[in-house]
Amino acid sequence: MSQTKNQGFTVIELLVAIGIIVLISGIVLASVRKGEQSLTLDRAAHKVARDIRKAADLSLRAEPYTGGGCAGFSGYGIHFDTQNADTKKCYLVYVECGGSPGYQGQRCDGGGGGVDRQKEVLGFEKGVRIREVNPSPQFNVFFLPPDPTIFIEPGAVAEGTITLELENDPSQTKTITVNKSGMVDLQ
Repeated sequence: MSQTKNQGFTVIELLVAIGIIVLISGIVLASVRKGEQSLTLDRAAHKVARDIRKAADLSLRAEPYTGGGCAGFSGYGIHFDTQNADTKKCYLVYVECGGSPGYQGQRCDGGGGGVDRQKEVLGFEKGVRIREVNPSPQFNVFFLPPDPTIFIEPGAVAEGTITLELENDPSQTKTITVNKSGMVDLQ
């Protein structure tokens, strides 16, 4: 009589194979998550750059402000504020109503007040916030029509920067630089 051997896998071999599959899956999923976070930060930086260009475009077109309560309309700007945790999660496009290029109005978190008006309050995707702005702690880019002439406030500085970060990984940052000629650069 001839004996036939059962050919198959032992329990140990199956457990080792499953363990290897689980390990590789964990590594791949961690890489995908980090990639998603990096893309979220990239999208936020590009959105800020696009919104700065939007404020410039509104001023170039001399788009009239129809929201009311603005006696001395002179142009549009964009305002960033890092004074508290809530203002680090938003920024705003504003209407200059007081005649001076610096923003004097309500913060995007609802605090403050003044003569200038908010045209649009903009937020970041979940997990992204402003790390810092320079000049600090508030930073404005104002476009005075029709050229437009560009003011970076506060102070008479040649350029300003906005640095964004991931809340759960502050080592990942993107910096947006705006200069007096209106050029916007992402790094």
